[in-house]
Amino acid sequence: MRRAARRAATILLVGIAVAAPYVGAQEAQFTGEATVNIVEVPVRVVDPATGAVVTGLTAKDFRIFENGRKVKISNFSEIDRTMNAATAGEPARTADADQNRLEIVFFFDLYLMKKGERDEAVKALQAHYRTSIPNGEEVSIVAFDGSLTTFADRVSDRREVLAALDGIAEMRPRGMEHESAFTQELADGPVTGTRDRYFYERKQRSDEYVFELERRVGQVSRAISATMARYARADGRKVLVAFTPGHPRTRWAPSYASVDFANNAAKYPTKGLWTDLALEASDLGFTLYAVDSSGLQTNTTGDTTESDIGRVTAVENNPASSGGSSAAAAPPLSDTNYAFGSDNGQESIGPWMERVRKDLLISTAEDTGGEAYFADATAAVEDLSTALDHYYSLAYAAGHSGDGERHEIEVTLREDSPYKLQYRRAYVDQTPGERSATRLRSTMLFGGDANPLAVRIELGEPEGRLRIGAAGSKRVRIAVQAKIPIGRLEMVEQGDSFVGRVAVTVFSEDAGGNQSAPVSGVAPITVPAAEISQARAKGYFSYVLTVELEGGRQKLWVGVEDLLSDRISIMPQELDL
Repeated sequence: MRRAARRAATILLVGIAVAAPYVGAQEAQFTGEATVNIVEVPVRVVDPATGAVVTGLTAKDFRIFENGRKVKISNFSEIDRTMNAATAGEPARTADADQNRLEIVFFFDLYLMKKGERDEAVKALQAHYRTSIPNGEEVSIVAFDGSLTTFADRVSDRREVLAALDGIAEMRPRGMEHESAFTQELADGPVTGTRDRYFYERKQRSDEYVFELERRVGQVSRAISATMARYARADGRKVLVAFTPGHPRTRWAPSYASVDFANNAAKYPTKGLWTDLALEASDLGFTLYAVDSSGLQTNTTGDTTESDIGRVTAVENNPASSGGSSAAAAPPLSDTNYAFGSDNGQESIGPWMERVRKDLLISTAEDTGGEAYFADATAAVEDLSTALDHYYSLAYAAGHSGDGERHEIEVTLREDSPYKLQYRRAYVDQTPGERSATRLRSTMLFGGDANPLAVRIELGEPEGRLRIGAAGSKRVRIAVQAKIPIGRLEMVEQGDSFVGRVAVTVFSEDAGGNQSAPVSGVAPITVPAAEISQARAKGYFSYVLTVELEGGRQKLWVGVEDLLSDRISIMPQELDL
């Protein structure tokens, strides 16, 4: 029997306790406090017959719905970044300077990319920015190779962009390393035995394959999430371009047969990771574009299908395609035609996974109003630039703010319109605690460890217990107390009290770079006005989270945000549990 799959870092929130002087029992509400949730929806309109963008539409041409209910368009602009001025005697159709701004972030996934793919992407961007940066555009360049590094931060000077790309070109991509390690880890040991045993051994291999995919893709998706959170407060339109294959490659893959589908053994790996990333991008106002310069080749002539594992959209293998569009989708086959047929009734999942990999990049980008490109990187960058030159900016006031729920968006033109619309399809309206946790984790992953709030962290005695059913594995429960000086917090006078609000976030990271999901809490602070001087001089707010961690070496990240001043303190803690 093969070894048990390695476990990713996990952290469970066991309990939260607040013990501090001057803390009221009720959450503070600020006088006159009101939050209006304005949802902006960039919409690109294309004539599918010619591929040309459609210009000159007005707000009256559009209808917008949230969760099936028509909403009023509160703001409308036609953005044309190619127009410097209106024709003489005609009003300008472009938005003002602030609306015309473009925050574009290039994310290099050196964790999964190979050297040739990295070089193609660098070369394409160098050619694009060699002469100038378009007016209103600010460029950031971030690389992830297991840790996040910023090479350019909101620059508008082409020389700084080119210097940043030179820095990217000097980094070592890890795609080949992952491919070799992935193959070795999964392929060792023969699968033998009786028919029934063979099925379960094959299933176990498949489970390990999926586990490794999700573990490695999870690191990339969290890095993209942290990058978006870092730039989410920018003005104007926000775009993230991910140069990534989406999945780690491997020279070995498990085998599936029709019986695996019948027994629900086949998996649709990483779908949830990419779906969540698209929802988060839409909530933060980002349009995602994916560029995979490995091309369209999938090493198979069969089509994938819709079955118990969910829909898998086939990617057209068209050598004549340029990098100017997303891969085309072929219609699914029937549920009983799995395209895994061979003489012995089974076939490697590798070709199918290639199609799944590309389909997930396509769907993630399109769900945010973007596109995925699978060809020459230079052509992809040129097409991307064209796609961002013209769009319509629609906005509406949502009837909710921070409810934590998923909301569907639909934009339509008149019923007889032949045009194709590209826009974000859904978003999750994150709660204040979730938003703070996202910001704090982003600050931590980008290397922040400043402590302007002078927070002191105290750890309780760890209490370990063995995990049932996993030999040698254990969980450790530990209390994490954050003591925050009142004098370092922004406090607002309200009636006969002073009020404030903080968020505390904790997540863990193991030696392999695997991160747990963050846990976070938001707490109000109320201090009687008569005691505010004393509280500022020597009082503190104490926030305690009891968490449960995997055993072994862990880095515990603790972040505290003063939600009124936006100041953040980061306190990493090294643990050997």
